[in-house]
Amino acid sequence: MSAPIVNAKGQGYVAENMLEKARQSGIKEYIDEDLLKDLMALSIGDEIPVELYEIVAKVLKYVETVDKNNGRK
Repeated sequence: MSAPIVNAKGQGYVAENMLEKARQSGIKEYIDEDLLKDLMALSIGDEIPVELYEIVAKVLKYVETVDKNNGRK
């Protein structure tokens, strides 16, 4: 099995736009400053380090829950 990779990231205007769209959709922000710092140090296409798997899995579970609550699969 391949390691998960960074598919996208944003900062500045891009990040603010992403957050605004989430707020308009009623999606609560998931804030983890340490994870943010670790992920922003990676480039798009980089493998996510093994030591971040557990916390990234929790974030993905949160996203899945939000999607289900908003009628998305």
